[in-house]
Amino acid sequence: MTSMLFPPLEPHCIPESDLLVAASRVFHTCIPNHQSLASTILGLVSIGSWLFAQVPQIIKNTQRQSVDGLSWGFLMLWLLGDICNLTGAVMLDQMWFQQIIAAYYVFVDTVLVTQFLWYGVVYRVKELEKRLEGVTIGGNSNSDDEGDSIASDSNADLKQKRADEGAAVARSKMPSVAHTTFVTVSLLGTLAGALPVNGGVPAMPTLGDVSGGWLSDELIEAIGMTVGWISTLLYLCSRLPQLILNAKRKSTEGLSIALFMAAFSGNLFYSGSLLLNPLGWRDYEPYGGGGVAGPEGSNAMEWWSRTLPFFFGAFGVLTMDAAVGLQFRLWGPGSEKAQIEEEEREGLLTAREAGYGSLESS
Repeated sequence: MTSMLFPPLEPHCIPESDLLVAASRVFHTCIPNHQSLASTILGLVSIGSWLFAQVPQIIKNTQRQSVDGLSWGFLMLWLLGDICNLTGAVMLDQMWFQQIIAAYYVFVDTVLVTQFLWYGVVYRVKELEKRLEGVTIGGNSNSDDEGDSIASDSNADLKQKRADEGAAVARSKMPSVAHTTFVTVSLLGTLAGALPVNGGVPAMPTLGDVSGGWLSDELIEAIGMTVGWISTLLYLCSRLPQLILNAKRKSTEGLSIALFMAAFSGNLFYSGSLLLNPLGWRDYEPYGGGGVAGPEGSNAMEWWSRTLPFFFGAFGVLTMDAAVGLQFRLWGPGSEKAQIEEEEREGLLTAREAGYGSLESS
């Protein structure tokens, strides 16, 4: 059992110390020097940051049964960026932790988008229908026929108005639902169709195992690079709809600050891990650097050419996440604006209670 959990090292893996030997066996990868260890640790911390990044927002949406604080554009750009990121990371054969994070991104994004569609469309329409069912048509039993007629007409108008509101909400949301479904299914379908099948099981092509396939290494790398840069552009634009929505509302109500704090930390550690990776510092012969390079060796310039889109996608978003953090500072809980609103709310409640007290005393 021990050998299965911590297998022996490959002959080409030659760590510099016993600590690195143990780390290589624990992480099932060759960690020959302390720079590689630092890069690996930052990658793992990045995974840890992202594992729970969206969970507070998912919980908040469930508790509020609302997604009013979230921008639809933010979620869609984020999801599409993560789909492109996963595709590019696998096709360019990026480091294992990059592929794990990318796959997890897509999964959790799908949960958030599902919540948005449920609470923003289905749940809202159902709530409107319940309100309509609760409208009672009738008047005061002590009123005359004319009063009954006016009350009945008024309630009927109210019911019709709410019905129109529900229909308008459904009509306004349905194009977004249809568009989302079409785009997501099209992207996933295109991705699935591009994968060669081996033994009936789809297998994502990599630069090392597609020789002799129907796609050349050069074409796969070109596609991976293109998709990677598209993901970078989507990431850089993803926060803009949310920043604009927060600025229009002058509020961050409905948003979880933990989401953006974790996103900032995850992107920071992810960028740091890539910067410290030894493959980006020098060229290596096959299995060079004590095993840090693979059987084909490694060229630093080529490594960075494949890695840059993912690095800029993470590093560039740091400023956007920091801007969202500033908005929480200006308009979030505990801000001066929030305190003023709370004082005004307490003042209204106090005035209302005072009014009720005077009516009871009279």
